Amino acid sequence: MLPPHDSTHDPDAAPLAHPPLVADGGALTAVGAANAMTARRFEGAPGGSTARRRIIGLIVALAGLGPLVVATLLEPAPGGVATHRQLGLAPCGFLLAFDTPCITCGMTTSFAHAVRGDLLTAAVTQPFGCLLALASAMAALIGLHVTVTGSRMLHVVPRLWFPRAGWVVGGLLALSWFYKMGSHRGLL
Repeated sequence: MLPPHDSTHDPDAAPLAHPPLVADGGALTAVGAANAMTARRFEGAPGGSTARRRIIGLIVALAGLGPLVVATLLEPAPGGVATHRQLGLAPCGFLLAFDTPCITCGMTTSFAHAVRGDLLTAAVTQPFGCLLALASAMAALIGLHVTVTGSRMLHVVPRLWFPRAGWVVGGLLALSWFYKMGSHRGLL
């Protein structure tokens, strides 16, 4: 059980906007514990020092820019797969063994098209790869904004990730894979 955290136990703590989350008998449920931890972490939190925010922003910017910079150095493969071979990587073993694209087949090619501004070809090549390229660009821009301004913008990002978001991302990845398998077989 999490210890109570309110202004009566910690005179220096800011009062919470809601009472502590406690279930019957004083035990927190798993959901209640997660909600309590999230509330304590974000409620009234200043987002850390400006220097810390800028460093985190720089890390996010570099993580977003990295794959995009690599993609600019690659020429998109005309078949929609195998662009990664230009990086010295082996051919897709799944594709070789089963004549079926793996779940990430075409993502490098999709990134290579996306960085050239050809989002339609990127989406046709590998829809999820196109979404990841756009997400990388957004992360880079947001990270650069935080690095330059010291903004607290990254402070809200963890709030956007909730259990259903994982299911949505997984579902989009699966749909993209089914699309890639269908297009590889000439069904689409």
